Amino acid sequence: TVGFVETPITMQESQVLGDGDTHDTFFDVMTELDIGYIELDVDCNDNDDPGPGFTDSVDGSSDVSQAEGEFEDQEAGGPCSGGDSGFTMRWDVTHNYTGQNITVEDMSEGELRSMWNDGGFGEGTWAATITAEISTAPIIGGFVDSDEEYDITWTAMTYELVLEPVVEVET
Repeated sequence: TVGFVETPITMQESQVLGDGDTHDTFFDVMTELDIGYIELDVDCNDNDDPGPGFTDSVDGSSDVSQAEGEFEDQEAGGPCSGGDSGFTMRWDVTHNYTGQNITVEDMSEGELRSMWNDGGFGEGTWAATITAEISTAPIIGGFVDSDEEYDITWTAMTYELVLEPVVEVET
C-alpha cells in the first residue's frame, strides 16, 4: 500500500478592494518535503447589495514564472455570491497526485519513490493579480456597495511517502 502523510503550507491574507482595484499576492515556497500541488483560492461574499443583479465578482491571473518547473499561467474568475464563491487555481507539481492511498503490485520501493516525487519542482515564488469588480445599485444619496473583502489563501500541499507491504495470508 502506498500512503501519503500530508502537511499543508498555507499563507492567508484579506484585502478590501474597490471597483477595478488590483492586488498582487505572492507565495514563497521552500520545503524539504515533496510538493503534491499548489493551490490559490480567492473567496468573497457579496452580502451588502439590495437585491439580485448587483453581485460583485473577482478575476485573477497568475504569474508562475518564478516557480521551479514548467507550469502554465492561469486565468479565472467568479461571482461573490453564496457558497463556493470567487475562484480556485491549482497546479499539480507531482504528476497525478491525489493524496489518496493506493495499492500497487509488482513495483519495487525504488520504482514507487521515483514515481511519487516532485522532481525538485514547485519551489519559488508563486504570484497572482486579483481584480475586483464591484456592481453597485444606484440609490438616492449615493451607493450602498463600494468595495468587497477578498480572502486569499495559498496552499502548498507537501507530503511524505508511506510504503506498507501487503502480506497475503493463505487460508
